[in-house]
Amino acid sequence: GAGWHGVFLHNSNAMDVVIQPAPAITWRPIGGIFHFYVILGSSPAEVVSHYTRLIGRSFMPPYWSLGFHLCWQNYGTAANTWETVERTRKLGIPQ
Repeated sequence: GAGWHGVFLHNSNAMDVVIQPAPAITWRPIGGIFHFYVILGSSPAEVVSHYTRLIGRSFMPPYWSLGFHLCWQNYGTAANTWETVERTRKLGIPQ
């Protein structure tokens, strides 16, 4: 069947990536070590799986941390802060 691939250039220096007439791409880093990976897979999902295994999986924060957030910068006064606290309590939003 058809194979899929991904290309990963691991280099922290500035670089140009130039799309040439198909099917060519040119990478021009200004320095550093040239770690170039070609990642093969039978599907795009498999290529991504191999890629994330290479660079590390994303961190998933705890579920509770994805909830409601308030920004403290717009309260202005202590009274406004306490008003916000009371309003969130009345709405049943956990603190």
